[in-house]
Amino acid sequence: MQDARVHAVIPMKPLDLCKLRLAPILDASRRALLTLWMLDRVVDAARATSELAASTILGGDDPIRRLAERKGVDWQPDTTGDLNRALDLFYEVSTGKEGEAMLFLAGDLPALRREDVSGMLRALEGADLVLAPGARGGGEAGSPSSH
Repeated sequence: MQDARVHAVIPMKPLDLCKLRLAPILDASRRALLTLWMLDRVVDAARATSELAASTILGGDDPIRRLAERKGVDWQPDTTGDLNRALDLFYEVSTGKEGEAMLFLAGDLPALRREDVSGMLRALEGADLVLAPGARGGGEAGSPSSH
């Protein structure tokens, strides 16, 4: 992606809607702290990646906005009430120029490192889509015509 400007986008829900599966073992304040800790690490990995043109946290609530401000990344509210729709709108508005690309990073990847982000960007060279493998496998680079 040498000629492309890649914008990292980290979609987030309000803290009270994060990590609900952990509710039986963590109260709301601990889930919020866990979420913010993980997001902080993802933002650090994105900010350390020199190949990225910009990083934005999309959605969330006031503590997430404050984290974005403290870390020096953009924050955009989710004005739709539907994070998938907010991502669609952000993509439509942000990728109108030639050579722009978007990298979506989950906010709950505490082990993410700069090297991981750089690797995803290298995989994007010559591809239209990159999917990073999860714990159960998967993830490929390719163009629509090759899949």
